[in-house]
Amino acid sequence: MDFQASSQRITRRSALRFVAAGAGLTLVAACSAPQTSPPAAQPTAAAVKPAAPQAAPTPAAQQAAPTAAAQPAQQAPAAATGQKVSLRWFFWTGTEEERQFWESLAADAMQKVPNVDVKFETDTFANYWLRLPTMVASNNLPDLLGLQSLRTGTFASRNIYMPLDELIAADKDVKVDDFSSGIREGLSYRGKMYALSYDFGPYVVYYNKSHFDKAGVPIPKDDWNWDDFIQTARALTRDIDGKPVTGFSAPNDFNAMVPFVFSNGGDYVDAAFKKSQLSKPETIDAIQWYADLIHKQKVAAIVDDPGNTNWGSEQFYSGRAAMWTTGPWNFVNARSKVKDTWDVALLPKGKAGSVSWVAGSGFGIANTTKFKNEAWQVLKYITSTEGLNKVAKAGRGYPGRISSVPAFYRTDVPPEHQQLIAKQAETAKAFRTNSTWQEISVQLQRDFVDPIIVSNKPVAEVTKAAEAAYQDLLDKGSQA
Repeated sequence: MDFQASSQRITRRSALRFVAAGAGLTLVAACSAPQTSPPAAQPTAAAVKPAAPQAAPTPAAQQAAPTAAAQPAQQAPAAATGQKVSLRWFFWTGTEEERQFWESLAADAMQKVPNVDVKFETDTFANYWLRLPTMVASNNLPDLLGLQSLRTGTFASRNIYMPLDELIAADKDVKVDDFSSGIREGLSYRGKMYALSYDFGPYVVYYNKSHFDKAGVPIPKDDWNWDDFIQTARALTRDIDGKPVTGFSAPNDFNAMVPFVFSNGGDYVDAAFKKSQLSKPETIDAIQWYADLIHKQKVAAIVDDPGNTNWGSEQFYSGRAAMWTTGPWNFVNARSKVKDTWDVALLPKGKAGSVSWVAGSGFGIANTTKFKNEAWQVLKYITSTEGLNKVAKAGRGYPGRISSVPAFYRTDVPPEHQQLIAKQAETAKAFRTNSTWQEISVQLQRDFVDPIIVSNKPVAEVTKAAEAAYQDLLDKGSQA
């Protein structure tokens, strides 16, 4: 599937290719035996040092688009025998659990790839994309970089990432066809691949089963709809164990709105990715329904910390919200942070069904690295079946490699209904983006999402004010 151009619903057959090879849709009992946590080998402090936290970006910095293009570096001579090459690996994290997992994988890579020292650096998701162009401008780009499919066009077009096609063609061990085809296309731009996937997946509903049980509320059925969802959320909005709980966590996040837009038959852009669909009645109705969960239905808390990108997850992890929507990449966090019993359910059906978006992420090589060959060997390991088995078992994501899918399913840890990830993907649509999506994300947050969710302005009114600037950025992306 083309994440930039395709608007077609994923068919059952393509979902099987997109999610797994047969085993992805089997029952949990048919999957891999219970596994322990990822290997406990810990890197030394010298080998793995997270980047210092960034200050909150100013509005001007947020609006700034990456403009500088990275210049290819001359390949340094291969390291002499016994001489280590130092590589920097930069990737976003949202929790301490995520940081620790990637540090352990960096340590494993150093054990598997001779004569390399891998230093893991991290920042928040939002800051990551702001720091990349700054690193280019200061000639300080790390060797290995994370890449999200939603932002492939934006950053691959700036020559920051090295095309991997020649390396793949020259290396018979990489087995690129083992990566699900949809995410391969999502991490490609204009026919070239810029990253190897570690995960992908759809949004589903996470729910606190303990809260459901204590409130006497039936757990969600696979065929529940929006009315059922509101009734369920209303029944859960109450004091539980002496503490106030809301039925749902509804953050000020455009990505969280899109599954409801899709499920109502709406969209944010047309099939050619040229014309805004924000003013489409189905889109407006879906976003107003989402906002009304907070301001009208009163089943979701008011977003009282709109600058905190973790606000939605914190509501669920802490038990203050009984339900939340996110993807399988947050299994690792829920397993460590949620003290109650929790599980996952399909998204409730709207007029168009239960329709999530699907996207994913991977790792690439900076165009400026002086150690292309060594970086390639590390990249190969962390995205190998062995490396992605660790990603899957840790619950850090639904693996991009088909051969690693069985490792994702575990019976010793929640959620119980892990197979619903594959089922949700059957009806999912690609989250499509273009080369100006980074700028679009900033503009939509400022002009569209926050006025609706934080300021409680009518969706139709906000759309009328915000759509012209959004269309301008779509036009700019079409001309790139």
